[in-house]
Amino acid sequence: MHKMKFAVLALFLTSQAFMTKSVKFWHVTDFHHDPSYYEEGYSCYNRTTYRPSYGNYKCDSPWILINSSVYAMKSIEPNPDFIIWTGDDTPHVKNQSVLGTEMVLEIIRNQTKLLMDVFPATPIYAALGNHDYHPKHQMPPNTNTIYKQVAEQWQPWLNGSSEANRTFRHGAFYSLPLPGTNLRAIVLNTVFYYKNDKLTGQLDDPAGQFDWFDKQMTNASSAGEKAHNQ
Repeated sequence: MHKMKFAVLALFLTSQAFMTKSVKFWHVTDFHHDPSYYEEGYSCYNRTTYRPSYGNYKCDSPWILINSSVYAMKSIEPNPDFIIWTGDDTPHVKNQSVLGTEMVLEIIRNQTKLLMDVFPATPIYAALGNHDYHPKHQMPPNTNTIYKQVAEQWQPWLNGSSEANRTFRHGAFYSLPLPGTNLRAIVLNTVFYYKNDKLTGQLDDPAGQFDWFDKQMTNASSAGEKAHNQ
């Protein structure tokens, strides 16, 4: 399976005192849900016809595996300070026509609802991966249907921030504070810099993200913030 990751999250610690505090969080990534697992099994690439209920390592994830994993998180640590979700939600498929924009949005919507239902009061900082667009990898450096509709799905997590909404709809990146702490999350869309994104290879600064990030870093420095990149 692909091990490349195209979502970056920077956490800013705004005081030395915060660094001595224990923080609990979950980091989830690469659910790669294959809705066709029990039927066509597009992600299995004809490598196997054996599809037990909770998945086969030669295929991407059936829903029952994702669902049980998130509920296991709740059982193990029910009250994390926050959750980081770094995308890659859809299956690996050779024939991109079996997905489509609506299928990508439905897969993201289902996983979003699951995390919201299981962790309703937990701040979640989510990013899109290179498989969270159609066609995969081809993320444009401007507003489009997927950015806009995912922003709508993630409204409870974007926390009513007009600036976070604006930048996410523009380029799928944003910055938000962690409520009740002096921790800030900055989510970057690094798919723009992936060689397989043919829409951005000739651009110096796709969607103006580097310029925006530079301003975020400058503001952090001016505020005396200490940065931890993750």
